[in-house]
Amino acid sequence: MIFIIIGLPVCTALLLRNGFQTRAAAPASSRIVLTPVDKQPAFREVSFRGDTISQFRMQGKVLIHTFASFECVPEIDTLMRKLYEIQSDYYGKTLSLRILTHSIKPDQDTYADLKIMSDRYAGREVWHFLRADDSCAQQLFQWCTVAAEKKYGKMETDSDCPQFVYLVDSEGMFRGAYNVRDEIQFHDLFNDVLFLINKLDLHEQEK
Repeated sequence: MIFIIIGLPVCTALLLRNGFQTRAAAPASSRIVLTPVDKQPAFREVSFRGDTISQFRMQGKVLIHTFASFECVPEIDTLMRKLYEIQSDYYGKTLSLRILTHSIKPDQDTYADLKIMSDRYAGREVWHFLRADDSCAQQLFQWCTVAAEKKYGKMETDSDCPQFVYLVDSEGMFRGAYNVRDEIQFHDLFNDVLFLINKLDLHEQEK
């Protein structure tokens, strides 16, 4: 009984930590942009919690950008659940990652809608659900798709309910686009996030 109460949770924690460390040693995938040239535009949005999130506040963070609207929830359910997996895997292990879900239809989505989305996918403080009264989210989405098409060709087929997520490094440079419903691309995203965080950690250690 003592083993079940104490030993089993400890073993589980060790297995999770070892698994994370193994994945952390993985190299970047073939999807990553190794020599980035596209820097993300300025953005400033507000979460349903009232937090103002901007490119200045996110400096030094690896970002996963995703775009959604409340009416798209059924179409993007698998995508969002994959982001939940990433959030869960990284929670408590790094301060260098943020997931940003931008309202692609801010004229329709309310902050109450964003809260429902956050509650549905158990968003924690590393995952921000955002909207703005201007067009900055649409401009950011356009930048993501243009940067992605330079490497992968045409990708998004439904601009009302985007299906890809976009990876940006700690300096705001575009690094990749991923269809996380594809298990291979989901694995690639996980590895590439680790790759960028490891580079950031090494840079900080060298200062």
